[in-house]
Amino acid sequence: MKNSESICIPRRVGFSASHSWLDERASRRTAQVSMALAVVVALHAGAASAAVCISPWQSRTGTSLDDEIHTAVRDADGNVYLGGFDNGRLHVENDWPVGNVSGFVEKRSRDGALLWRQELDTNGIDIVEAIALDPERNRIVVAGRTSGAFAGTNAGQFDLFVAALSDDAPGIRAIAQFGDQYPQHPTSIAVLPSGNLAIAGYDDTFVEGTAVLGQATQFVAAFTQPVEDPTTFTELWWQQPNEPGLQTPSSAAFAIVAAGDASDDVVVATHSSARTIGARLQRLDRSGSAVWDTSISPLSADIAFAVATSAAGRLYVAGSTLLPLAGPALGNSDGFLMEVDPASGEVRWGRQFGSAGADWVASLAVDDRGGLIVGGLTGGAVVSGSEPALNSIYALAFSDQGELLSGWQSATPSPADFTDSLSIVPSCHGAALIAGHVDGDLPESLSLGRNDAVVIPAQLAAFSDTVFATGFE
Repeated sequence: MKNSESICIPRRVGFSASHSWLDERASRRTAQVSMALAVVVALHAGAASAAVCISPWQSRTGTSLDDEIHTAVRDADGNVYLGGFDNGRLHVENDWPVGNVSGFVEKRSRDGALLWRQELDTNGIDIVEAIALDPERNRIVVAGRTSGAFAGTNAGQFDLFVAALSDDAPGIRAIAQFGDQYPQHPTSIAVLPSGNLAIAGYDDTFVEGTAVLGQATQFVAAFTQPVEDPTTFTELWWQQPNEPGLQTPSSAAFAIVAAGDASDDVVVATHSSARTIGARLQRLDRSGSAVWDTSISPLSADIAFAVATSAAGRLYVAGSTLLPLAGPALGNSDGFLMEVDPASGEVRWGRQFGSAGADWVASLAVDDRGGLIVGGLTGGAVVSGSEPALNSIYALAFSDQGELLSGWQSATPSPADFTDSLSIVPSCHGAALIAGHVDGDLPESLSLGRNDAVVIPAQLAAFSDTVFATGFE
């Protein structure tokens, strides 16, 4: 564990607007890996849970163009909230759709019925990248990016926007955007005990015309909804160690979570392409300064992609590695799961898992009984008895000490074009909903166009984990 200082740069120009301006008009989350997945899994593989179960519903929606779900969460009643974009065209620009692209947030019941849908739409490109629930304040908070302007003018390429929606009906309660000449790309949002928000992400590769002027560069920022004007947000701090530049190693912040205590501290998973830096976990205080900074892996190819805290305040991190990081190497690349002391940043235990092929982790969640759920993408057979298939989706459930309980892997042939990152939302009884986007047919789900937004059910089952490493203390 190594302490370090962070640099807080209050350099973002903010614009805000009341929700009434948007009433008539209601990209992907990049994983920085060659194989990734944009899905959301609602599951739990343990015994009966106190949470309301989510039914195994299935849906497929979309336009004739590209439509994607990037994020989802669930509430205590089993309602599922989805966020993403629709009506775009991918593979024209580097990392975002073009055209009349609208961001959206949907609320669906535990049986999949659409309860409401809120568009977040300007005359530019608008993408919802992350959402989080705040039941204490009856709001859903949103982080996204826009090439347009919800108020004022766009500062350059893509700005970060922050919004608060009503939980019980469509409606924008507050919205603001923040940006500079670089293209902001949020990846994760967290609600803090005070009600303030923390957002992790990175400035995308900075391109003007055909000239690359800067590498992707991580940021973490905090915002508040001021009492004197609750229709907007103001910036509290913006932590960004480097300005984007050609000589700056590329970096990103992939996930953020409240530290799990009464403070407004956050824990963030970051990645750097610099040699010996690789994957890291940092705890930042309420001013954005580092409390601790822990190296998860020094290899630049390794990624700590997800963090989560339990109700008991325990902290976990999951990601992908090419090393024997938390046990023997099992294949081309493996997944790892670790518990980290939230006070010191020291790793308490680790578990390495995977197949003989290439395996990537993209999400981690803690269920209401303290169990851990990891999901990702594999080119092999992570779940015993599965047939190896390129881009097969898997989900594994572990105890709070890393003991493997059950798993699920998509059947062959797998959905070939599930892409980007995944997030996991626990349900109960081993039931799973996998939501994301796919280009092509699925069983009982025919293509509507290009990428479609999909939700499909899965069922975890107990199996032997003798092929996995036993972990280490």
